[in-house]
Amino acid sequence: MADNIVIDIEKIMDEIRADIAAKGFNEDLPDFADISVKYEPPPKFDIAKLESVIARLGVSWNIQPYHEIRSRPGVLGGIIIFIRRIIRRCITFHTTPIVSEQDEVNLLILEALVQLRDFVKDQSKAED
Repeated sequence: MADNIVIDIEKIMDEIRADIAAKGFNEDLPDFADISVKYEPPPKFDIAKLESVIARLGVSWNIQPYHEIRSRPGVLGGIIIFIRRIIRRCITFHTTPIVSEQDEVNLLILEALVQLRDFVKDQSKAED
């Protein structure tokens, strides 16, 4: 049954051409060479910068879920601190697993960056 289907390519092309003419498109499109594109080459790899990022991440990969709750001094500040502590206790069951998962992701990223650094160092030694 599928063998009896006849496709008239010229008819389809005529319909496409008529569609293009109806929409007002013309052949005066700019050449790709005429289009200016601001190209910025990627920054050159800097092993010192990678080392710096790894050092910073090595110190800060573990997120501390509890921070000191502060407010302005006075009675109103004491009330605000009290309310914030209540809110913290109410949402701790929800935030603690999220913080733990983020810590795990951060540690995996740190390990991947260390592996990348070691690979780059090995490759640069092999080239020398």
